[in-house]
Amino acid sequence: MAGVCLKRSAHIVLGVGSSLLIGVFTSLTYSFVLIISGVLGSLFPDLDLRYRHRILLHNILMLIVSSMLTGFLLLYLGFSRIFSAYFSAGFFMGYMSHLMGDLLTYRGVALLYPFLRKMFKIPIGSSESTLVNLLGYLIGILFIAIYIFSKIRP
Repeated sequence: MAGVCLKRSAHIVLGVGSSLLIGVFTSLTYSFVLIISGVLGSLFPDLDLRYRHRILLHNILMLIVSSMLTGFLLLYLGFSRIFSAYFSAGFFMGYMSHLMGDLLTYRGVALLYPFLRKMFKIPIGSSESTLVNLLGYLIGILFIAIYIFSKIRP
């Protein structure tokens, strides 16, 4: 069970870092929105853990569709266009980082499902391996550092 928690936290750090890359080019105003949406996007693909895991939600089609639906839902609920756009973009980056992280595992992901069931992978370890998770943490922390330094430079 400890391996699952480590994997989840590595996905979160990578997702937050990835979503904050959008914030490098914007003001601090929507940073919190990017962080929350990055966390949610980084966790969303694992909703299929019990059914066709790494197939149903681990593909480019669902990445695009769910990110767009997130934005449309927020607009429908009365949120502003800019808030919805930032949230949707942060969700997209968190989700994409999840797919990229799982791409590094032996199992891989069905990136082109439902058009192609092939599992794509750049296997460097299992989803519970220290190497894969450490890489997720390090890249996520690097992205967060890039964001922070972009905000404090003169």
